[in-house]
Amino acid sequence: MCIRDRLGESGAVLEVVTSRMRYIATHLEIPVRIVALGASIANYKDLAEWIGAPSQATFNFHPNTRPTPLDVYLQSFDQNQRDIRLVAMVKAAYVGIKTHAANATVIVFVSDRKQARLTALDLVALAASDGAPQRFARISQEKLTGLTSEVREKTLKHVLSFGVGLLYEGMAEEERAVVEELYARGQILLLICTYKTCWEMPQRASTVVVVDTQRYDGQERRYVDYTVPDLLQMIGRAGEDSSPGKCLVFCHTPKKEFYRKFLYEPFPVESHLNHFLADHVNAEIVARTIESKQDCVDWLTWTFFYRRLPANPNYYNLTSVSGTSINDFLSELVETTCEELESAKCIAVENDDLLGPLNLGIISSYYYIRNATLDGFAKSLTENAKLRQILEVLSDAAEFETVQIRHGEDDLLRTLAGEANYKLDKPRFNEPPAKVNLLLQAHFSRVSLSSDFTYDQRNLLETALRLLQSMVDVLSSNGWLRPAILTMQMSQMVVQAMWITDSPLLQLPYFTKEKAQKFKEEGVEDVTDFINMDDEPRLRLLGLPSASVQEIADACNHFPSFVVKHAFTAAILAGKPTVLQVVLEREGEENPPAFVHAPYFPKEKEEFWWLVLGDPKVNKLAAIKRVSVGRTLKVDLKFTAPDPGTYEYALYFVCDSYIGFDQKETVLMTVGNVDAMEAE
Repeated sequence: MCIRDRLGESGAVLEVVTSRMRYIATHLEIPVRIVALGASIANYKDLAEWIGAPSQATFNFHPNTRPTPLDVYLQSFDQNQRDIRLVAMVKAAYVGIKTHAANATVIVFVSDRKQARLTALDLVALAASDGAPQRFARISQEKLTGLTSEVREKTLKHVLSFGVGLLYEGMAEEERAVVEELYARGQILLLICTYKTCWEMPQRASTVVVVDTQRYDGQERRYVDYTVPDLLQMIGRAGEDSSPGKCLVFCHTPKKEFYRKFLYEPFPVESHLNHFLADHVNAEIVARTIESKQDCVDWLTWTFFYRRLPANPNYYNLTSVSGTSINDFLSELVETTCEELESAKCIAVENDDLLGPLNLGIISSYYYIRNATLDGFAKSLTENAKLRQILEVLSDAAEFETVQIRHGEDDLLRTLAGEANYKLDKPRFNEPPAKVNLLLQAHFSRVSLSSDFTYDQRNLLETALRLLQSMVDVLSSNGWLRPAILTMQMSQMVVQAMWITDSPLLQLPYFTKEKAQKFKEEGVEDVTDFINMDDEPRLRLLGLPSASVQEIADACNHFPSFVVKHAFTAAILAGKPTVLQVVLEREGEENPPAFVHAPYFPKEKEEFWWLVLGDPKVNKLAAIKRVSVGRTLKVDLKFTAPDPGTYEYALYFVCDSYIGFDQKETVLMTVGNVDAMEAE
């Protein structure tokens, strides 16, 4: 059984996943039951047929049919200038709250954090001018002071004293917990939230107010409308404990009829698979589901995209709905997609029909990375690439195209650019590459950022790590040793929030650059030196209470120590397959920690290592393997032996998470001549 939520709102990825499940179930003759849930949809029959749901198992309800009764009030405002319109909307919101939720909970949705603060302050001021400053508070100031002691943001602390809370992306976890607890207890009645939080928040209210239906798009430098699913999700927060809910939606007058139609009537769902087809076709070619262009056309017939083509041809630029026209349209679409993938060197096309995966296509599919990104890596990286170039190429990845650019961020990014270690060449601060580059540099320097920037930074770090792993594969495919090692080191930088040139001691709690310098003056330069110190000088230099020292000791228990042994399994002959067997033995505790010590990385991270064999003199990478090591591990590095002679290769054992724990072993290699060996 497969259960799908938000049917019709989840994009191309889940469309392909669902289509593949139906395809596999049919070909393997294994029944698969799909249970799909979604909002009220106009073309629900198309979706039902696509997932294989019979008519007797298909149910579609009018938007007015809800578990919790809901009244929606749509009010328009004529002011064309947004700032003036927002002022009028906030006043109307206060009147609406007094009318519909005099003593009940209220959630107000706004476009961004700045507007959330302004709206909260305005509503507090309106309540005060109305003679009821504590209208939204149900707790004494004495108790509130004790509960909000951990709140650092001044605006939040101020409005909480009047019963108003804020929720937005990137909010400090401690502050979010305080606001959520006060609201859950009914001690504050009003929440001001940014629109994006509607998808993750569990909170509900008797009344919801949507203040304006537009947000700022920094890349386009203009205000754009909320999507209908976003708006429906916000409206869905109204109603508590089966009590009827109310929602006030404030919009600009020209948008009123549009929202009236889609708020009160089911909305149609269309496929967007054609915009992301290349990446999904590449994955199917790698999986051998598609082996020819005809297979690709057949595969498309299982998608929701195929079902919507004849139903809404204009939306997909289809000129006619005849069978011949649809076949020609699909054939041309497949042809264009294959040309794009072939140009990016992700696939090979033989005899103008047969399709096979190439190395870049396999890397793209394995790491779930867009083919445009791998194409950029392959074209931009060079054998002499330095950290700066690697960072620039990484920041330009297609995965970061959706990084949000907010109104007024240009000046903040310009300030960050002035303090960055690597200066940007002709930066465009309204585009994602510049922002991603600067946020990564700020992460490496551990610069304190605003909550919005912190939220953006946390979101891009995990993606950056995945991209760096794929970049290592691209570089190793070209046989470039030095840039591959530098990319591995950048992975360490992302996990530990440090520059590779910083003291490894900064990975320990409570260590600053000044404290690390004191230890360096005593001959302690890395974590291993620190662990091997005598207790007396270590405690003296730390100068910390016992609880803090224990935290450092706990962190030290995470750091690895390995013995690396290697040997060739047979005589080495020029041009022949050769195996270097490497044995890895972890020292220390019997059960190593499950996750690395990485307090600056947003998620728990497992420890992985790269084993790399190469010739540093000529910048040649001969073999590479990425491994996870428990207590012991035996690894075979396979490569083709070079020309006859004596070589001094290097075996690198590089961590993807820790700085200062890499090892480098010399590998002496005498390569014999095949003809001479056969003569003997």
